[in-house]
Formats: sequence, structure tokens, C-alpha cells
Amino acid sequence: MNKSLYILVLIALALIANTSTVQAEKRIALVIGNSAYTKISTLDNPKNDATLMSQTLKDVGFDVTMATDSDLLAMNRAIGDFSRKLRSSGKDTVGLFYYAGHGVQARGANYLVPLGARVETQADLTLETISASDILTHMESAGNKLNLVVLDACRNNPYKSRFRSNARGLARAQAASGTLLAFSAAPGQVADDGRGRHSAYTLALSRAVRQPGLSVEQVFKQVRVKVETETNGQQTPWEESSLRGDFYFVPAAKPVPVQSVNQGVLGRNNLELTFWNSIQKSSNAAVYHEFLRKFPNGTFSGLAKLRLTELKQKIALLSKPTAPPEPTKTESEPQIDQGALVKNIQTELNRLGCSAGRADGDWGRKSRNALASFARHAKLKLASLDPVPKTFELLSKRRSRVCPLACGRRHVAKQGRCVLKACEKNQQLTKAGRCVAKRTEPKPKKTVTAPTKRTKKKKKSKSSNVRRPNASRYSEVVWPAGTLAAGRRSSRNTKYGRLTCVGGSNRTASGARKRGARRVCYWN
Repeated sequence: MNKSLYILVLIALALIANTSTVQAEKRIALVIGNSAYTKISTLDNPKNDATLMSQTLKDVGFDVTMATDSDLLAMNRAIGDFSRKLRSSGKDTVGLFYYAGHGVQARGANYLVPLGARVETQADLTLETISASDILTHMESAGNKLNLVVLDACRNNPYKSRFRSNARGLARAQAASGTLLAFSAAPGQVADDGRGRHSAYTLALSRAVRQPGLSVEQVFKQVRVKVETETNGQQTPWEESSLRGDFYFVPAAKPVPVQSVNQGVLGRNNLELTFWNSIQKSSNAAVYHEFLRKFPNGTFSGLAKLRLTELKQKIALLSKPTAPPEPTKTESEPQIDQGALVKNIQTELNRLGCSAGRADGDWGRKSRNALASFARHAKLKLASLDPVPKTFELLSKRRSRVCPLACGRRHVAKQGRCVLKACEKNQQLTKAGRCVAKRTEPKPKKTVTAPTKRTKKKKKSKSSNVRRPNASRYSEVVWPAGTLAAGRRSSRNTKYGRLTCVGGSNRTASGARKRGARRVCYWN
């Protein structure tokens, strides 16, 4: 009996030694989870997965920094702080980076998508997203002995319609020396987001990390078996490793030589007390099971049972699928411009043939009817006809007309446009849109009126229709001989009217020019 008690004390001392070893080895982790995307499809579980992994890593001795729903600037700052902390912690530090959210591959490289990323083409990825290779470069530059990178981001490509490539999941990457890369799915495979509150991959990883005595390679082997079973072989986790040593999240108990224990000092009560003091602050359920096995009716067995129950409830609460909490608005969260959102939705509705009128940012009856028409012809059930980001995302994914072309009575749809109906040669188109025979109107009959008494019209002067020349030009007119004497008035009719001249004649009766003779002519 005494020998078994001594062995129990040795186990307790070994646990104490392992705990001190874990605490002496620095472990630093950065955990990021992005769910509340607005420009692409929203994800339900990454934020919950990040919370679960953060608590799991804290329980096994990691100094954890967690960031959720981060934009590009916030992610870059978190990665920069994480890199500086690794660099200042020494070469024996273990670094771990975990990411859950949207991830895409392009030209053989992997990119992590922050909130608010504006990606229209593949070239935008280098400006709006974070390259996974850049994160590896930051961790490698710290010079620490071991780095772990876990990416639960092998979901559907949200920009598939905008890229030429149809690649699925993430691309294969090469791990640097002393680094292990872990992906939730094999290259080109799509990961399951999970039916509950957590993805199948993260839930399996959280449970495997807590098991004592498993090397990091054995942990991911257990995760692979569990995920393949849960997804019926549709998803196979994959790792790329260049580790140079062994690493254990929870080390196994190391035996202590029996000669190091004073066998004559400790009694059974002292053994139980020593064992209890060594495990009472532990978060590992296995040590409490071992304590109850050795001391089922001991002084501290009741406390051990209570502590074990608390740990089970805590693990069950983390893995239980519950409704996610309502997001609270913080200063870091992007504010939605409602007016711009309404204009974008109206523009997309018009593009898809569902007439929403002018895109003026006013969500009225016509816009609601257009959205309802879109849902009816696309065979979708919308939760609401109000303008929300999810509606804009749903509309932007459509690339062709959804609502049929509606033309008036006098027009028909032809090649995506409304054109005027064509009638036969002897037909004409009515306002109702029908082709009818042309009407031949009879010529109007001439009406004979009774003769009326003619009135004498006043004869117009010839000069009324003709512009008269200047009267002075007639001062040189040759008058017939004897018709105009010096100092006398004389008149005559011309084609311009009646001209009257007064004064001396400028010519003699024989027609010779007379000098110095002046006269005045005028029209009357």
C-alpha cells in the first residue's frame, strides 16, 4: 500500500514539474475571426470559432491576442504587434497564428479577406487583402524556434464571378524551417462552415489540443480523422510541416525517480494533500479523474468532483450551438451609408430588368415592387423588402436579366429592346396596338356658290409695287421739245409713277445742253 502511495506522490510532483515547464516556455498566439462582411457573403461561425480557439489556447498556456470583425488596417496592426511581441520574447518562444473567415487563392498565392475589402479584379487582392505569405515572413523574421499557422478559411470564393480562375479553396503553400502550416481542407477543397455554432475543423482542433501527451503532429492527425468522419469524407484537413523538434500542447506526466522521495515522512493524508495542492488550480480534467481514482473517498474528493463538473460544463458551453449574440456597434465597426446602399440596390434592380425608377436613394413603393418582382422571377424568398446589405449582395451576384422585358401595347420585345410593331403594307397601327386596314377617305365635293355682286376695286398705283428712284436723277431727263419751258411746272407719267419738275430746262428745244439751268423734280 505504501508503495502505491509513493507512486501517487511521484505523479503529483511530475504534474507540478510539467506545469512549471509549460509556464517557463513562452507561448504567444494571435487569433482573428471575421464574420460580419458587408460587401461579400456574411459568415456565421468564424467569430465564434475565434472565441473558442482563444479560450482553448489560454488553457494550455498561450498569451492570446484576439481580434474579430477587423478591417485591413486593424488586421495589419494586430499582425505587426504580434510580430514585435514574438521578436522580443526570445528564440525559445512558440508562436501561433489562427485565422477564420473568407480566404481566396489567385495565381498560386493565398489571401485573407478583411472586412470592407473592395475587390473587383485579381489585381485588387494585393491592395485590399492580406497575403498569407506576408504573415509567414513576419513570424520567420522573429527568429523563434517554432511557429504554427492555422487557417480555417477554405470556403467558397466570394469573388468567383469576378476572377478568370475557377480555383476552389486555398492553394498549397511551402512551410519555412521550423513552421507548421495547417489548413481546414486540402488544396482545392472547400471547408464546411459547420451546422452549429462552430466549424467542424475548429471544434475538432479545440478538443484535440486539450489532450495531454499528444505531439503537434498527432493532434492534427486526430483532427483529420474527426473531420473526415463528421463530413462523410467531403473534407480532409491538410498540413505542411518543416518542424525540427517535438512540441506538445499539454505534455505527458514525466516519472520522477523514487529515490528522490522521503518514503518515511509522508503518510496517506499528506499524500492526498500534496496531490490536491498540485492540481487544484489545473484546467485539465484528466488530473481530476486520476485523483478520484486514487482517492475516491478522500478529504478532497468532493472538491475534485465539483471542479471536474465545472470543467465539463465550460467545455460543453463553448461547443454547444447557440444563437450568436447580437453585434454591438463600436467605433471600429464600419457605418453603413443608407442612402448610398439604396442607390446601389436601385441601380442593380434596373440592371436586372426590374424597373425601380431613377436611382435617387428614396426607397418608395416603386422600389419595393421592383424588389418583389425580382424575388418572384428569381424564385427566392426574401425576409424583408427593406434595403439591407444582404439584398445588395444577392443582387450583385446576378449577371443576366431576371425580370422579363415589359413593352407597351404598340411595341414588342426584340433582342432585349422594345421596338414598334410592324404592320403589312395596307394596314396601319392603332393606339391599342392592333393592325387594321387603312381607311380610304373620299375626295371632298366642290360646292357651287351663287354669284355675288362685284364691286369695283380700286386700281392700285403702279408705283406702289415698285421702288421709286431718286427724283434728282430726272434733272437730266431729256424732255420732248416744247414740253418744258424755263420757270414752268411740267409733269409726266413714268413706270414709277407721276413725276413733276419745276425750274429751267437744261436743254434747248433742239436738244443742246444748256449750262446753269436748275430745276426741282418730285413724285406725286
